[in-house]
Amino acid sequence: MESVDDLMRWLMVNPLEETDFLELQSATAPAQGEQWPETGQPQGQRDLSVSSEDVTEFIQSEKNTIKNTDRDVRNVERWLWETQPELREIQEIPQAELDEYLSKIWISVRKQDGTEYEPSSLTQIKYSIERYLKEKTAGEISLRSKEFTKSNQALAAKLIDLKQKGKGGKPNKAQALTPAEEQIFWDKKN
Repeated sequence: MESVDDLMRWLMVNPLEETDFLELQSATAPAQGEQWPETGQPQGQRDLSVSSEDVTEFIQSEKNTIKNTDRDVRNVERWLWETQPELREIQEIPQAELDEYLSKIWISVRKQDGTEYEPSSLTQIKYSIERYLKEKTAGEISLRSKEFTKSNQALAAKLIDLKQKGKGGKPNKAQALTPAEEQIFWDKKN
């Protein structure tokens, strides 16, 4: 086999229960440009008929993504208006300042009822801001760049703090019964 992809294709055509492991070791993929006999797909080529624009259009067409991004950006801008002397739109704020603001947001942000967000919600807010900035700045600003190290560290620390407080994961998962509780259950059942 020349690559993992070759092996995977071969395994899809030849299930292991019908194949001897020695045959698996000696199997060879077609040379570059030759076709796989079973699929007719040329070796080394993938279906790349989906363009980057198609992917972007698909993502933007997702109503929930658009709605969540708009809501999250409005909330960040509202936080800036209420807590900082900041009236610029977030894409107009210099990256160093935005990094500082985001650091403060990740540490202090709360839901409207005053409770803390779930870790996955904070991460989703970050992705919303990232999407918005990429759209508004033609990809020039990325929250993953070194210019946003402080805010990324603040978010990481906040996520750890929330998880230590029991947020995230599966907060509503069932707890195992203690032996005493199990005995009560069986006593009531009989």
